Amino acid sequence: MNAQQEARDRTGERGASKSGPRAASSYGNARRQGRPTAKKAPTDGHFVSLVVAAELVGVSVKTLRRRIAAHVLPAYRLGGGRAIRVNLGEVRDALLIPYDEA
Repeated sequence: MNAQQEARDRTGERGASKSGPRAASSYGNARRQGRPTAKKAPTDGHFVSLVVAAELVGVSVKTLRRRIAAHVLPAYRLGGGRAIRVNLGEVRDALLIPYDEA
């Protein structure tokens, strides 16, 4: 038995060390506590939900749905189901107008 184990036994500390299997769960703890995580932002080629697209572009989901209904913005269904996805590049092309043209 080494000195660290003896010290733990005297103080009653038991359990996994920080390098053990519990150390890998710190990502989930950071997410639950509202700290930033290492997720990447979607790029132009990614298909995202209407909620994500609306947040990234700064419009409401209702605006995106109106543009889809007017055939200004193409949308895609996943496997014929109810989930609708849009290409982030197409969202930016359809909704964002350069300042000098506005």
